Amino acid sequence: MSDSSTPFPSAANQALMNVYNARPDLQAAYPDAASNVSNYSGLVSWAGVTVTGLTGDGAAVALEPYGYYYDLMWIYNDRPDLQAAFPDAYTNFTNYTELVTWAGETVSGFSPDGAATILQPYGYYYDLMWIYNVRPDLQAAFPDAYTNFTNYTELVTWAGETASGASTDGASVILGAYSYYYDLMWIYNDRPDLQAAYPNAYSSLASYSQLVDWAGGLVSGQFSDGALTILNTTGGYYALMWVYNVRPDLQAAYLDAYSSSASYAGLVQWANDVVTKVFTDGAYSILYPFASSY
Repeated sequence: MSDSSTPFPSAANQALMNVYNARPDLQAAYPDAASNVSNYSGLVSWAGVTVTGLTGDGAAVALEPYGYYYDLMWIYNDRPDLQAAFPDAYTNFTNYTELVTWAGETVSGFSPDGAATILQPYGYYYDLMWIYNVRPDLQAAFPDAYTNFTNYTELVTWAGETASGASTDGASVILGAYSYYYDLMWIYNDRPDLQAAYPNAYSSLASYSQLVDWAGGLVSGQFSDGALTILNTTGGYYALMWVYNVRPDLQAAYLDAYSSSASYAGLVQWANDVVTKVFTDGAYSILYPFASSY
């Protein structure tokens, strides 16, 4: 697509086109997606459905790190009301950021909408960028956070400090719901050792899940690290996903729990059944210290 019609963000677009270029089936279903806006939007909707795990397509692994874009634009493609409110959101940056603000208000419950179920797994992105969109101070401190990766990671660090209470800010009320993400990535941003061990954790689901494993091991007492004080607050998430990452049975029962609200909710219910001894499972000793989280 020409520069004037390149969708935002570009990294999500590139990841999708990489998959598209290697898939004759997608090329046949959405011909000329690189130059045909209608077919491109259809391809984006396909990506949105894919990252939710509804199709069981292997491309989900490569696309999930950018699910915040695909899911939002999938909803946008199917909603004339959103298209009217935010016209040209694919090519008009201002309208796209306004659409992200709508998504932030939706996942936070500030503006209830049925789309929240689909958007919730990526609420950490929508809520943060919603706050960013209405805060000139954050825009000044982290300019181009939508398109400059360094600025975005610095904004995430700010969110981690805010959500954890290390830095007092009224935004903590909204950000607190996703502190499990902000806090972990804040630590990651400041730790060259973690960046080396889990490269590209922002854009690689494999690296991110391994980083979560590290956090799960830490909060479960497998080793010691100064980050425990920060991460223990949301330790229930890390412990649960650590168990999930090494259990093929759970992965099969709760497909794509990282990006599917329904699957994650089912996984949490499973954890609740384990800690309340509805049935016996070896994960009990790991999960029980965080029983109140489930």
